Amino acid sequence: MTYRQRLRHLLHLPTETTDQQIHDLIELGFTSNNVRALIDLGVLNTDLQGRLSSGGHSTADESDYVFRIAHILSLAEIFFGDIEKAIRWLSKPKTQFAGKTPFQMLSTSPGTRRVEELLAQGTEGMTL
Repeated sequence: MTYRQRLRHLLHLPTETTDQQIHDLIELGFTSNNVRALIDLGVLNTDLQGRLSSGGHSTADESDYVFRIAHILSLAEIFFGDIEKAIRWLSKPKTQFAGKTPFQMLSTSPGTRRVEELLAQGTEGMTL
């Protein structure tokens, strides 16, 4: 599966969804249908899960965070070749992140970029 296919699967999006449509959806807020795969994988916090399971929408900020999770998880799955290995790596503290896990770094855009950079270094043959 390609990055786009993984991302669309994790966010339950139609295959023809454009970047602009994803942006618009983030602004509108995700529903439980959009995040079902992430909930099933256990990578979303329980507060958001509860609100979405009762028919609500996430806020734009929450949706942006959910997108960052799906984005990095898609990249990590490509790198590691397996979703479970990707989740394990994303869940382990890293010295490069002052002892935080890559998942914890996804709370901000700069943190997300740092995780992207570390994954990119791995694809270039450097040690993760």
